[in-house]
Amino acid sequence: MTGNRMRSLKSHLAGIFSGSAGFSLVELLVALSVLVIIVFAFTPLLLGSIERIYFAGDKSEALHRSQSEMEFKLVEQETVDGYELIMDFGEAGETIVSVPGGLVEVEKTEGKAGAWLSSFVPFVPTINLYLAPLPLAEGYGSTPIIIMGRSTEFSKVDQLKLFDCNGAAVNSFYLDFSPISYPDGIPAGYEGVPEGYDEYARFTLLPKLTSAKSPYVVEASWEMDNEIVVRVRARLQVVLPYAVAVGSWGRILASPDAGATWNQKDYGQATFFRDVIWTGFEYVAVAMNGTVMRWTNGREPAYLYPCFDDLNGVAYGDGLLVAVGSNGTIVTTRDFKKWNVNRVGHRELRAVAWNNEEYVAVGASGTILSSPDGINWTAAHTGEDGLTFNDVAYGHGAWIAVGEGPGGAVVYSSANGWHPVSGVPGGALHGVAYGCDGFTAVGENGIIIYSSDGSAWLLEADLPVAQTIYDIVWDSIRGQYVAAGRSGVILTGSGADGWTCLMGSGTLRGVAVR
Repeated sequence: MTGNRMRSLKSHLAGIFSGSAGFSLVELLVALSVLVIIVFAFTPLLLGSIERIYFAGDKSEALHRSQSEMEFKLVEQETVDGYELIMDFGEAGETIVSVPGGLVEVEKTEGKAGAWLSSFVPFVPTINLYLAPLPLAEGYGSTPIIIMGRSTEFSKVDQLKLFDCNGAAVNSFYLDFSPISYPDGIPAGYEGVPEGYDEYARFTLLPKLTSAKSPYVVEASWEMDNEIVVRVRARLQVVLPYAVAVGSWGRILASPDAGATWNQKDYGQATFFRDVIWTGFEYVAVAMNGTVMRWTNGREPAYLYPCFDDLNGVAYGDGLLVAVGSNGTIVTTRDFKKWNVNRVGHRELRAVAWNNEEYVAVGASGTILSSPDGINWTAAHTGEDGLTFNDVAYGHGAWIAVGEGPGGAVVYSSANGWHPVSGVPGGALHGVAYGCDGFTAVGENGIIIYSSDGSAWLLEADLPVAQTIYDIVWDSIRGQYVAAGRSGVILTGSGADGWTCLMGSGTLRGVAVR
């Protein structure tokens, strides 16, 4: 058997090499030769392709670097001046407009590749606006606006127009547009006006622009070559006021700085506001007959009516708005669309506040309620006839509630469970706030008292006004208190630095700053 297998294998191999089956040795050698020829033939092509790939990469990198430097030079206005763009209009060059400009050129190399970019930058008329302070907030007084231009020829400007966000013309500025010199003509307080513009001018803005109609457009125009009207525009942004005070007969006062300038707005309705807060992104005020005013940036104030009870106080925390009022009413909402109305007892609630952990509401008959969520409330103190809490604030690790009783001023502290603080001077207290140095409370006949921790209270030696003060808040940005009260009185400052008093008209019941 083994001999037969050996003979079969030899026969098979002989058939292969003799051409009886498969490829012959000659054919195999020819095939290998052809393959070698093909490889050598395509090797230059393959190497050339690789080289072109590297070249394309270098070219892309050179272009990228050129474009980056080009953009930088355009932003920094690094141009070679002295060039002009000539435009002919009409037949036979009846009208020729020459646009001056500059040339920007950039050349970069990377490996074996290079990139060269060139761009003509026309010096077209442009303007920018400068205000002090920025941004422009509602409630501003007559404000000078610095207008800065390039290739604008301010001396030829014959029209200055103002348009609101809807394109409607607005007549809210003095036509006192006039070129000024830099820096001599820049008014005081505008020392930060940028340099490097060809021309400077100014005009005066009247206090009528609103965030609801913003952004505005300022347009300067003039005629060139007696035929072509050139118009240049700049945007003017107006935001919500920095401070708001509300009161009787729908009175709303707005201030751009919580300082000496307060202007009455025309947004009010014939309602009696009781309180206002800044939620972090909008103003919310509450009033009689369940009125809630929501004032958001870029919109007119919206009036909502979640209930029929008078609302006296409002607070915002943890995404929830809480308002309290007569008949123990507590109104809550997260979206101003779905309202939850509860009545906790029957006593009137005057104020509510939030300290990042719980809400506390206070009111008539010594009522003090607390809630971790604004929905479920627990009575912390109640049942004292003749005692009324008008406001509540948190600071120094304790809640402080202020109000009035048969003997005059009343202050309660939660430092060791709710209990009265003895020795409080003055008459009825209506508002309290916590600032960087402690608590300050305000009340009847212009009374102002203060305490570092809420346990011992002192009377301000020099009372700035004799009118009743209803509300006070701490302005953490400017480090001052802002208070409001009867006869349109507005106070700013503190006991240490003194108080500045502004007198208006009507009664202001609430004040808020953002």
